[in-house]
Amino acid sequence: MPATVKPNLNRLAWIITGIASIIHFLPYLILGDNAYVRLHDTLEGEWIWLHILNETHTAWDFDPQAAVEPVMNGLPRSAFPTGLSMNMVMVSMFGTYWGYVINRAVVHIVGFLSMYLLLRKHFITGDERRYIVIFISLLFSLIPVYSAFGVSVMAQPLMFYCFLNILKGEQKFTDFLLIFLMPFYSSIVWAAIPMLTILGLMGISDAIRNRRINFSYLSAVGFLGLMYALINYPIFSLSFFSHGFIPHREVYNLYLLGPPDVGTAIVDTLVHFTTNHYHVATFLTVPIFIAVLLATRFRYPENRPYRLVLLIVAICIFQGFYIYLEYYGGAYIRFLATFRMNRYSVLLPFLWLFAFSLALSLFHKSDFYRPMILPFLLVQLVVILVGNDEILHNYRRIAGIQTFPVYKEYLAPEQFAEIKEYIGEPQQDYRVVSLGLSPTIAQYNGFYTLDGLQSVYDLRYKQQFREIFAGELDKNAEIRAYFDGWGNRCYMYSSELGKDYPAWMVDKWNDKKLKNLSFNTSAFSNMGGKYVISALEIENHDTVGLHFEKRFEHPRSWWNIYLYSVK
Repeated sequence: MPATVKPNLNRLAWIITGIASIIHFLPYLILGDNAYVRLHDTLEGEWIWLHILNETHTAWDFDPQAAVEPVMNGLPRSAFPTGLSMNMVMVSMFGTYWGYVINRAVVHIVGFLSMYLLLRKHFITGDERRYIVIFISLLFSLIPVYSAFGVSVMAQPLMFYCFLNILKGEQKFTDFLLIFLMPFYSSIVWAAIPMLTILGLMGISDAIRNRRINFSYLSAVGFLGLMYALINYPIFSLSFFSHGFIPHREVYNLYLLGPPDVGTAIVDTLVHFTTNHYHVATFLTVPIFIAVLLATRFRYPENRPYRLVLLIVAICIFQGFYIYLEYYGGAYIRFLATFRMNRYSVLLPFLWLFAFSLALSLFHKSDFYRPMILPFLLVQLVVILVGNDEILHNYRRIAGIQTFPVYKEYLAPEQFAEIKEYIGEPQQDYRVVSLGLSPTIAQYNGFYTLDGLQSVYDLRYKQQFREIFAGELDKNAEIRAYFDGWGNRCYMYSSELGKDYPAWMVDKWNDKKLKNLSFNTSAFSNMGGKYVISALEIENHDTVGLHFEKRFEHPRSWWNIYLYSVK
């Protein structure tokens, strides 16, 4: 390749990185809190939990007896995410919306830097291939991860960078510092066990290959695991050592409607392989797979990308067929069912982009394949940008097209302020439930709710709450299995709405009415319930002991709210 081409490609890579980064983040600055923010496990859960902790001043309350009173009649503080997290710091410093935006920017910047460091130090050196490193780092940083989980995905290359340094005897103080900081900015569920597993396998492989144990490496892996355990100790303490507290997860049974089937397992395996997992980052992997297939013709001994694809295949098969392990093994080892070990999909985005970098690096050795590198990179860039739901929804919003609620419309603070004013009582003096919309909306607006989305809460509370709408569960086996066999969404269910996502996304353009809601007013009142916040009209409210108070509409809300009270 002519010497003049090398810096041109590097310069082009940096220019495209700058443009793509502006495209990625600009809508949040233009739209402010009228931007779209992911709903599932963000505004419906993880991020609003941090808001609640901040508002109730319980974020850094480590008293084992502490409770978060607005949620589920005083949910133990230990059931919420640890306050020792960068996410919590972001919310407390910048507020809920701007904390999210700044956190999102930091997460994606970490993704770029961590992939860049790993590839430049250990795999793709030399200026002639630097543009590959820049592009791959950009691609990795743009994948649509759940930033509410911190850097669980984006810091994976950084961790491998640090541990490879230790494995090679090139460790520095900064490596151990970064390992120390990782648990403060990542999810123990989505990062700890998958990463510790892979790091452990790397250590075992090195020990077998070199016929010696690298104790520095082993100590670093143990240190990372210990830090995760210490930072998240409250949730372990609540689940395993708290006398009198029985986690609702003890009765997890996702197979009440029948045993797992091979068809579902195969489909899940293929979905994981071709598009990853929606909880982690969804993007099409076909261009990468084609590049790896083409790279198999090269006979260079180092850095063979197909080995990573074999690991990806193994992870996808495990993810797809985990249902069998959970179904048959969970009866003997309850941990398999209660903790759910099928989180290894979190490694797939990193492994795919890592394999892509190695394949293109091999392309660079061939005069025939070298011209294909840039087209492959640009195709994958378009694939990732088009597959980023937040980017797409926000640019649709700027263009005047809207299919999902934006931050302010979803949380509807002005509308809920009107409801609060109408009720006219201190919010701590009464309890509400939501129907047709997520209870986190009421929680965000300061209401004390009986319902909630929680990963851990008391089994007895679940059984007590179930009595309120037991009649609805009797009408529909699917929602009965969903609530009884899982129940993290401790919501009010209706057989007329079903269990799927639209059941708590009944927007104001939906003219559906509940014709025959089964509602146990006595059970509701016994738990302190007084008001039902419903996104749709309950036609039989009189017959179940509810009094219609008022319908609330607001131009900057996604909902029409029907407020009912106990007679």
